[in-house]
Amino acid sequence: MSSNHVDFDGDHGTHQSFERPEPSLDGLRVLVIDDNALVRQAMDCILASWGCQITLADGALMACDHVRRDQAPDIILSDYQLNDGYDGINAIRLVRELAGSQIPACLISAAADENLAHQAGAAGLYFLRKPVPPTTMRRVLWRMHLARVGGA
Repeated sequence: MSSNHVDFDGDHGTHQSFERPEPSLDGLRVLVIDDNALVRQAMDCILASWGCQITLADGALMACDHVRRDQAPDIILSDYQLNDGYDGINAIRLVRELAGSQIPACLISAAADENLAHQAGAAGLYFLRKPVPPTTMRRVLWRMHLARVGGA
């Protein structure tokens, strides 16, 4: 998602196109928690295309196993409805507790529950309603990254 700016070069009478650089997400470690394999695969593809290092988990327990074995993620993206007895809010809470850090996180849901956004906010989470356009996902990832490094 680049926005282009066209500038007239008066010396040569030509138009030049300049792209505003997008913020880099290279190397950002993202934990994706979703019980739907197709959603995990799609998230893996798009996040990898942005240079992220992705860990995929089908639920809270698998996410915690990944954190125990590997380095804690920089950011967590979790679906709300999970099939392992936990919801996304609790899955994020468990991962944060295990990591000993308030890892920036985003809850994603297609649920019609209007109270869900409030619950996410009360838990210190970003909230996105499905379907999430890639441009919105990238913008939220960047905001969470800035919050993580103290730039926001």
